[in-house]
Amino acid sequence: MTVLVFLSAFVEVQRDLDRARRAVAEAKLALTICREKLDCVVDHAFAQRKFGPIETLFREEEAARKVCERAMKHLARSEERWVSMRAALASEEEQAQAWPILRHRLH
Repeated sequence: MTVLVFLSAFVEVQRDLDRARRAVAEAKLALTICREKLDCVVDHAFAQRKFGPIETLFREEEAARKVCERAMKHLARSEERWVSMRAALASEEEQAQAWPILRHRLH
């Protein structure tokens, strides 16, 4: 019988998936905070007719958006790896159950 999946590799893929999910959540939160701050400043700028600090906030928002996009791409790759590993593990388990264990080979 051929071993398809090392459990340690599967565990590492699962950890990477968990880290990627957390990174996406953190990036989305940071982007949301940045956008809320930008909205407040834009509203205030229109009221005051002063637009100086907005450029910096737009750059911050753009940077936060890029971080979020990278995190989401990493999450997608991590999910693909996890699905592949899970399928390989399921296949391995299925193969193991299909072959009877010969008692004389256990000794």
